[in-house]
Amino acid sequence: MDTGIRRPALTVGNISLSFHRAVAAVTRRVLEDSGHEVRTVEAPHQQLFEVQAAGELDVLVSAWLPSSHGKYLSPYRDHVQVLPAHYEPYCVWAVPPYVPADAVGEVADLARPDVADRMTGTIDGINPGAGISRFSARMVREYGLDRHGYAFRPGTEQSFVSRVERGIAEREWFVIPLWRPQYLNLLHGLRPLAEPKGLLGGVDSASPVVTNRAMDVIAPEALERLHKLHLGNEGVEAIDKLITSTDWHRWTPPTATWAARAPPPDDPTPCSIPYPTHHHQGVNSMTAPVPNLGLDHIALRTYDIDASVRFYTEALGFRFAHEWSAPEAGVNRCLFLDAGDDRVIELFDAASTPPGGSARNFDAEPRPSDEERARAATLVHFAIRTEEPAALFQRAVAAGARPLMAPARIETKGVTAMTLEVGFVYGPNGEVIEFIKRPRLQQS
Repeated sequence: MDTGIRRPALTVGNISLSFHRAVAAVTRRVLEDSGHEVRTVEAPHQQLFEVQAAGELDVLVSAWLPSSHGKYLSPYRDHVQVLPAHYEPYCVWAVPPYVPADAVGEVADLARPDVADRMTGTIDGINPGAGISRFSARMVREYGLDRHGYAFRPGTEQSFVSRVERGIAEREWFVIPLWRPQYLNLLHGLRPLAEPKGLLGGVDSASPVVTNRAMDVIAPEALERLHKLHLGNEGVEAIDKLITSTDWHRWTPPTATWAARAPPPDDPTPCSIPYPTHHHQGVNSMTAPVPNLGLDHIALRTYDIDASVRFYTEALGFRFAHEWSAPEAGVNRCLFLDAGDDRVIELFDAASTPPGGSARNFDAEPRPSDEERARAATLVHFAIRTEEPAALFQRAVAAGARPLMAPARIETKGVTAMTLEVGFVYGPNGEVIEFIKRPRLQQS
């Protein structure tokens, strides 16, 4: 429902976690439907509130009040309006569903010697400004878990998700400091532990926070819809899972640290740059539809498959998706790592000789240099799309990748000239990885 009326532009901000992006996407759609142009930005918890306090953010989605984010909002509470809650979040400590409930039913059970011996001691979480991170650090002390080898370690959303998926794939006993709503609950059936001391903050109300200035310019019908909008924890988790695992994210908003919006399938916007078909007359003269669903995966032989998995999940944000073998096809061990939108990197272990791969066993001969492998490879490189090539380049190098070309700005020439920002590294198996920021290609 687009009213056709152009209203003042607005900036919507969300905390840089997937379920916050989900709710921000719905909020953005409501505002755009009423004629507002919307820019979306994201930041970690405390920083996002500081951005709004500085007057640079019109709508913050969402504040968890009163427990998790109350202290961040209080310094400027008189300058904003808190709308009715869109959902009712709460924090939990959970374990995978295969951990027996009679062995670990509540947090205090973690201190039992037989359980402590089996559980992984490091409890990995998200950034330290999150309510669940603050609560978790305190719980380790209050329950005396530090005396039994437990320690809380904050991290990034990517490292947290990768750690959960890796632990579940290996059927590890470990604690997951989590919250509702979050799609991992829905995906893995995580089981919350009882927490009788009440250190996890109780149930909050997750509400949009709108500045007084923005309240005066937001279309009345949009404000009414935002007041009435209630997604619930289950609704947010369903949207979160959809965004994280399917093509639905095509209508989510552009952000400072997230891929730019691609038009939805029914977008009527015409292509403004015709393709120079005279270069490829044979291909373009074919009239039958091409059943091409896009790039599916890139396959790599590895020297150390576990080290390769750690590199791609922890440094570059890929997610564990599937592990398999097929001895009759020369596959000893293979893993799929999801890059988003069901596009994957396929990693073969050193003993595998898959179709199209080298016939030699990777662990039976001396390892050539990165440069030798790059020169001999049929695959020149593969590229990961990002809004921040320099940041991803630095993450890769910090995780052990060797620099090939530092991120640089490139102005292309030709019929469809564009500005690119690219950087290259050698991955753990000598593969050449490009990090690229580019405008969306216009197709005809």
